[in-house]
Amino acid sequence: MRSFILASALSIAGSFAASAAELTVGAPFTDHAILQHSVPVPVWGTANAGESVTVSFAGQTHVTTAGTNGTWRVTLTPLQPSAKGELSVKAASQITVRDVQVGEVWVCAGDATFAREINDSRPSRTEINAKQFPNIRIFRAKPAPALEPASTLQGTWISPDRESVKTLPALPYLFAKTLHQKSSVPIGIVHLADPEPVSILRGGKLTGSTIESWISEATLRELPEATPIFEYYRSNSALRDALLEYESALGDWKLRTGKAFGKELRELENREPDVWYDYLAEMRKAGKAAPTDPPRKPTADSLKLAASRPANLHNGWVAPLAGLAVRGVALNVGMANTPRATQAATLLPALINDWRKAWNRSDLPFVLLQQARASHPNLDPRAVSELRFAQTQTASVTSKPRSSPPSTSPVISLQRTSHPSLLASAKPPKRSSPTSQSPAVQ
Repeated sequence: MRSFILASALSIAGSFAASAAELTVGAPFTDHAILQHSVPVPVWGTANAGESVTVSFAGQTHVTTAGTNGTWRVTLTPLQPSAKGELSVKAASQITVRDVQVGEVWVCAGDATFAREINDSRPSRTEINAKQFPNIRIFRAKPAPALEPASTLQGTWISPDRESVKTLPALPYLFAKTLHQKSSVPIGIVHLADPEPVSILRGGKLTGSTIESWISEATLRELPEATPIFEYYRSNSALRDALLEYESALGDWKLRTGKAFGKELRELENREPDVWYDYLAEMRKAGKAAPTDPPRKPTADSLKLAASRPANLHNGWVAPLAGLAVRGVALNVGMANTPRATQAATLLPALINDWRKAWNRSDLPFVLLQQARASHPNLDPRAVSELRFAQTQTASVTSKPRSSPPSTSPVISLQRTSHPSLLASAKPPKRSSPTSQSPAVQ
C-alpha cells in the first residue's frame, strides 16, 4: 500500500512537472538577447492550450491566451535603444530571460564563409587582442536542415570576451562591430550559417548550401527553374553522384592519412567502416594522436537533410524565425550555384521576395555579400562573373526603403573590390527568363 501511495505521488508530481514544462518562449528570446528598437516586437512561445500568458518587459505588460495548438504570441510596443532588463513570461510556471538589451538586430545567413571563425581568419590576432564590445551579441543557431517547416530552433546568445571572440563567426562579428562603432547602440546578430565548406567536386559541381535551400518549397514550386532541381533529388542521380564523390574523397583521405598515420590506417582497414569514427574518437579520448575523421558514406536518408537540398535550410532556420523584429538581413549565398550561375538572377530575387512574404514586410532591407572574383582556382571565371553580375543586378535596381524602421546604421553600398563585398539591396528586380541548366550535386 505504501509503495502504491508513493508511486501515485510520484506520478502526480511528474504530471505537474510536465504541465509546467510546457511553457516555452521562442529560441531568440533567451538570456543576453537583443531586441530591435523603434518597431513593434513580437514575442512568442508555447503553453497549455487555453492558458493565460503574461509577458512583461521594460515597463510593458501584455496578456494573451494560448491557442488550441498551445502557441501564444504578444507584441511589445516600440522600444527605445536605452531599454534593458529582464523579459518575464508567466503562466502556470514562469520563465525569466535575463540581460536583455534593445538595439539593432540583423540576420546573417549563408554558407561556410559566414561560419568561418575569427581564429581561422586573417584578422584573428587583431580582433582577439582588440577592445571587446559587450553590447555586441551573436545568436548562434545550431545547424538544422529539415524536410518540413520547423516551429522552433536551438541556439544561444554569445557576448564576446577575450576567449569567446576566438570562436565567433568573423564576418558577422566584423559587420556588427562596424555598425556598433557608427551607431553606439547594441547590435544583435542572428547567425544562420551552413558550416560545410563549399568545395569543388568532380565535373565542376559544388557542395555547400545553395540559394534554393534558403527558399520555401511553396515559392520554389512556382519557379520553372526549380523543376529540374526537385527532379534531381527525386531520382537516383543525387545519390549516385554523391557516392562517386565519396569514393574519390575517401581515396584522398587514405592518401593523406597514410603518410602520417600509416599504422593507424592499416588498423582501420581491418575494421568495418561503420566503427572507424568510434575508434578514432577513442584514440583522441586516450590522448593519442589521431587522423581526421574520414568522409561519411552518403545514403538516401542522409541526402534528404543535405544543406544543398531545396527548402531544407528555410524549413529548419527561416521558418521558426519568420516575424522576428529585425533591422535587416545580410546574405552570403550563391557560391554553390556558380556552375549554373545564370539561375541566380531568378533565385536571388525569389529568395528575397520569399523572406519578405514570411516576415510580412515588403520593405525588409537585404544586404548581399558579393562573390569574390578570385573565389577558387578551379572555378570557371566566366561562371563567377555571371554570379557576380546576378548579385549586382539584384542590388542595382534597389534603394533604401522609404518605410524602413528608424536606424542610426549607415546605408551599405556596393563596393567593387577583389574581396567579398557588401551590396545594399531592397526591392528585387523582375524575374528573368528561366534557364535549363541542371542543378549541382549535393
